[in-house]
Amino acid sequence: MLRSRPIPRSLVAIGWSTLLSASLATALVGQNSPCRTDDPNAGALVGKLRLLYSDRSIDSTYWHQVGFPYATGAAIQLATKHNVCSAAVTAFNAQTGASVSSVYVALIGNTGYVVMSPPTQAGKVTVLYWFDTSWVFRQAMAG
Repeated sequence: MLRSRPIPRSLVAIGWSTLLSASLATALVGQNSPCRTDDPNAGALVGKLRLLYSDRSIDSTYWHQVGFPYATGAAIQLATKHNVCSAAVTAFNAQTGASVSSVYVALIGNTGYVVMSPPTQAGKVTVLYWFDTSWVFRQAMAG
């Protein structure tokens, strides 16, 4: 019998405010690439996702069966390839109605992606968007 255990929101909330407060000025500097890799938020995103996915209460079998991205440890990495980030920008803008030109993208192994837009102002809630490998939206979660 499969048991669905959603991501514990308490884990997601841990540290996301730190993510936003880290060098907002740097985060707003113009980008030539759709991949945001230039500030502390990029590394913090990967670190927080690795922590989240290391929670043993997450039922990975269920996530795999419903097509939800799942990986652990070093399989969670920051995306740096132009084509991946460009697809992420397109998917993010379609999902949110935004018009951003660059985003943070974490590769969740070879199972999907987590996308976060650049922060626009200090203290604003960050929302993460999960997509599968075909850029089908799976979930959004505020941190």
